[in-house]
Amino acid sequence: MGIVLVEQLEVFAFHGHFEEEQIVGRKFTLDIKITTDFHGAVENDDLNATVNYAEVARIATREMKTPSKLIEHVGGRIIKAIKTEVPGVDTIELKICKHYTPIPERVQRVCVVLNG
Repeated sequence: MGIVLVEQLEVFAFHGHFEEEQIVGRKFTLDIKITTDFHGAVENDDLNATVNYAEVARIATREMKTPSKLIEHVGGRIIKAIKTEVPGVDTIELKICKHYTPIPERVQRVCVVLNG
């Protein structure tokens, strides 16, 4: 087994419970950790024998473009899409962080972590 990491994928999107968030948008960052079997890639130097991280990033970015009120919801969509569209994925851990949240406390970002 091995791990593919896509770290600090930046996306500007329009997720949030408040109407302002859905209009103005903000920066989000994603960390995606995928477990997979690297055996074929190690032996044969073949991209088809591992998880294509470019495809993972493309799918996550695509799903982030569809607004949701909750980042948990968009996270569930991302996990489902990756597991459906990318061969060789065993498990996924996804961390989504929303930067500059509209809460009165001074917080750089809030994050959720989902597993699938």
